Amino acid sequence: MAKPQQTRRFQIPALLTCLALIGLSACQTRPVTNVPATQGQVIRVSDDAPVSGARIIAVGTEIKTISGEDGAFTLPAQTTTTISVPLPVSGVFRKTAVLKAVTDDARGYGPADFISISDTALHPVNLFLLSPTAPYD
Repeated sequence: MAKPQQTRRFQIPALLTCLALIGLSACQTRPVTNVPATQGQVIRVSDDAPVSGARIIAVGTEIKTISGEDGAFTLPAQTTTTISVPLPVSGVFRKTAVLKAVTDDARGYGPADFISISDTALHPVNLFLLSPTAPYD
């Protein structure tokens, strides 16, 4: 018969191994959207005209595009994956990515709102350009 001290020595590693295996089996790989696929238009505030050739950037990422002749733009989604244990409180929530439009003589910012489990913006984004001397930042 094994001594209680020897039995306890094997119980702790076995328990830790079981907990680790159970924890790993509960993990799920889930997509995470950093920037949603977004469509919109760039408009100059001074004359309400669409702006072609504006550089649109998703702030904090490498995602960028140029507005077309009618000021319209389309940004692709940026998604990654994460491994986590889903919790009952981890649910669905609203997120926002900040977009910035820049030309040589103007700039503007706008929100691209989306739901955490979606990779598409909730609405088109209008980016209104102001001159660099406007009190904006």
